Amino acid sequence: MVVAVVASTVVVGLAPATTAGAASSTIVVAADGSGDYENFWFAVDNASAGDTVEVESGTYDAGGGTDLNVLDKPLTIRGDPDPNAVGAGANAPVIGDYDYGPALVLTANASGTTIEGVVFEPRFAYGGVELSLAADETLSGVTIRDSEFRGIDRNSVVGIDGTEIDGNLDSFVVERVRFVGSGADGDRAGVHVVDDDDDSSTATGTTYANVAFLDNEFEDVGTAVEIQHGTDEGGMADVVFRGNVVAGEPDSMDYGFVLDTYARNASISGLTVADNDVNVSYNPFDVSTRDEGHDVTDVLVTGNDFETRNEQAILSVAGEPATPGTMARVAVENNTFTSSGDVRNVLLVTANDGVAVSDLVICDNTINSTGQADALSVAFSEASGVDISGNDMNGPDSGSSGLAVFVDAPDQYTGLVVEDVSIDGNDVETGGEGITFHTQTEAGVLRNASISGNVVTGYNQVGISLDGPMANGTFQDVAIDRNRVTVPTSNSAGLRLSGSGEAETRYFPAKPFTFANVSVTRNDVQAAEQAFSFTGRMARSTDAVRVDGNRFAMTATGTDLAGDANGMTVELFGTDAVDDFDLNVTNNTVTGAPTYGASVAATVGQTTRSSATVRFVGNHLNDSGVAALYLARPDSQYRTQAGNVTVTGNNVTNNAVAFYSDAWGTLATSGNYLAGNVVTADGQGAVGTDPASGSNALDVYDPATDGPDGVEVSCPTVTSGADESFLETDDTPPVAVFDRSPATVAVGEDVSVNASASTDDVGIAGYVWTFGDGTTTSGENATHQYAAAGDYTITLSVTDEAGNVNSTTRSVTVEAATTTTTPPPTTTTPPTTTTPPTTTTPPTTTSPPPTTTSPPPTTTSPPTTTTTSSPPPKTSPPPTEQPTERPTTERPTTERPTTTEPTTTAAPPTATATAAPTTTDAATTTAPPTATGTDDATSAPTTAASAAPTTNASAGTTTETPDEGSPGFGVAVAVLAVLATLAVGVRRR
Repeated sequence: MVVAVVASTVVVGLAPATTAGAASSTIVVAADGSGDYENFWFAVDNASAGDTVEVESGTYDAGGGTDLNVLDKPLTIRGDPDPNAVGAGANAPVIGDYDYGPALVLTANASGTTIEGVVFEPRFAYGGVELSLAADETLSGVTIRDSEFRGIDRNSVVGIDGTEIDGNLDSFVVERVRFVGSGADGDRAGVHVVDDDDDSSTATGTTYANVAFLDNEFEDVGTAVEIQHGTDEGGMADVVFRGNVVAGEPDSMDYGFVLDTYARNASISGLTVADNDVNVSYNPFDVSTRDEGHDVTDVLVTGNDFETRNEQAILSVAGEPATPGTMARVAVENNTFTSSGDVRNVLLVTANDGVAVSDLVICDNTINSTGQADALSVAFSEASGVDISGNDMNGPDSGSSGLAVFVDAPDQYTGLVVEDVSIDGNDVETGGEGITFHTQTEAGVLRNASISGNVVTGYNQVGISLDGPMANGTFQDVAIDRNRVTVPTSNSAGLRLSGSGEAETRYFPAKPFTFANVSVTRNDVQAAEQAFSFTGRMARSTDAVRVDGNRFAMTATGTDLAGDANGMTVELFGTDAVDDFDLNVTNNTVTGAPTYGASVAATVGQTTRSSATVRFVGNHLNDSGVAALYLARPDSQYRTQAGNVTVTGNNVTNNAVAFYSDAWGTLATSGNYLAGNVVTADGQGAVGTDPASGSNALDVYDPATDGPDGVEVSCPTVTSGADESFLETDDTPPVAVFDRSPATVAVGEDVSVNASASTDDVGIAGYVWTFGDGTTTSGENATHQYAAAGDYTITLSVTDEAGNVNSTTRSVTVEAATTTTTPPPTTTTPPTTTTPPTTTTPPTTTSPPPTTTSPPPTTTSPPTTTTTSSPPPKTSPPPTEQPTERPTTERPTTERPTTTEPTTTAAPPTATATAAPTTTDAATTTAPPTATGTDDATSAPTTAASAAPTTNASAGTTTETPDEGSPGFGVAVAVLAVLATLAVGVRRR
């Protein structure tokens, strides 16, 4: 038998199949009474888990019963979703208040609920949907999409009110929902989820995981989304804000997205804020922790447009001494931040009080301040892997600054290390300070830091500043390299580098500041008062600090200055208790300094010697207003030790004075090219000159190869933010394959099915079998018995973990059960009559008696179905004694055996005339297929008229039917007639 395999049927995106026998239903709610219910809440209350409640257009208010708004089972509530736009469709139903309460309150048992295409419009300022969870309960798998929440204006009660949430959220998605407030001022939000559990002894706290807000609109709702977490040991994991729009009037749209943890040892792990457009009065984006032991990790803020009028965007982690916490793998990139108010910062990233920062990337952002706000402020105590690069920061107001990095910690923290820092390729235009890096932790270390390739312009107080007032502090492997700085105003500096320790006291030794491999190279600076300033107070160096290849151009006149206007100012203050300090000033170009091209003050007392040495080699000092090089004397008690200053190989041209010395001792100069200077030497100290005969070849700044244009900025990838696999749509259905065995069975026999060959790219969630006789079951394997014969189709439906369904079918044939027919005895004792004997012994000239012939093989039709073709002879018995023809539906020959007493005591004298040769009509003797599987289901029994041999099923012998003209033919006919008469009598009983 050939069994056909029907082509598979694929259904994508369906929910996982329910348990066999628990099929879901669709309930229709219609306000006009045309559906199953008129009342929305009655329909929800009477629905079963997994049902779909279809709500037709109309307005639905007041439940009319107790707690009918409590949803404690998973339902799909569907109105009129519009998947092509934010909000509900034009025919969406409007759900109002439920007896002065929210329309729906979701409990943990409502996990798996979907609400779509519904408008929630509370008349009494209650939220549309509220979450209510007890401790340790979890609400999961809830989706609200293509819906609207209108008129939100009640304090702390919003579209989703979480004031009673003590449990957990898992897989909670709000997508393409429109939140519209009433415009009233107040503490309210589009989505407000709050954990109110203040039990500090809770071992494991509340967790909000796999929460997403996608493509929603928030208008005049106070705060778009606020999630507050207050349970110890809990936190938030994998939270996504993507594609949302937040806007409104200044007094009615205050905050954008606020995530706040305020309990101990809580964490935020996995946060993505991407492609949102937020315009609010205060914080467009605020992620804060406010207690000890907080960890903020894997945060990605990218592609957003944030605008604030009064405050700032914040990413903040606060620690405490016992367990300060961490900030790790945080990326803020490709965003636009704009502030139109006088706020402190447009973007603030802080990790205070010992919080350890690692892999912090702030790259490729545009940060604008139209007021007096600083564009970007970053503060931490300890850090590794900080990259602030490629940003465009603008703040033209004199009170605003570009980038400020501040390293500080409480007094108990010492020896903290900030390392692997890159501040590269930023474009800063501000009226205040450009880029400042200030670190002041005791014994702190700034190591492997680069401030390179930045362009700083505007009316700045300082262009780029690296400042380290740290007792026992260290700058190690620090480079300020190839920046371009323009600070045209007075009382400002282009580049500033300083490090300060503490002098010895009566009770404590000196705590010097150490410079190790620090360089200022190939920068292009235009400044009014100070192009470059270097200060080392109580400082030492393990190797020379290099100031090399820079171009310092002065732009202001003397009348514009608040003090000395120098190309370079070097101040080294210390005592002989401080170790050696070496400073190399080489290959620099200084042009147009109003006062001094270079002023060097390496001062000690008159009776002590300084170990500080300054090498001034290969520079070009040109057009200085007072002197090209000045060895300074701050006051009458302190002067520079001239013997520690080397001046050689420089080109000194067109200055008022070439060398001016107020130092102790004689300043010896040699090999310098001197040309166009008004005076060669001057000052209170002696100067010795041994000039070069011609101009020295100098390796000075080259605009073609130096400066910021040659700096390539590439921000590292440190995180992808939240794990969004819970949002991924698996559109690939499973492959449904099964085997069934056997393909043909009898009624009551087992047929086995096996779906182990089915596959899916993610995973199979379940199998459902339909056997074609009204029964179903589930599981990878199953067995089934059929109660009736026939052809059946078995259907397998496979559902994967994403809800995709694939089905396939196969056929099975069920035959009637095999029956055993008891043959008649091989001999029959005829009744005692006066007629000739009716024994089955044939004449010697014939074959064995026909009475030894068994009934037709395997046929269930009785022999009485044989129809004679000729009328009975005159000597035949009365008609009532003749065999009566039966329909083919008569029961089979499994009746009593033919040994039953006959109803007739005499046979006709001429038995040979009982019947003419008979023929059997095949159509009237058709039997069903046998249980043994024969395909010859229409074979008729062998007739008496047949000349073919007949088979005895009992004995396995073959008996020939006599020929019509043979001597035994009449006897055989007579015997058959008697047997037929006996059979009729048996049936009539």
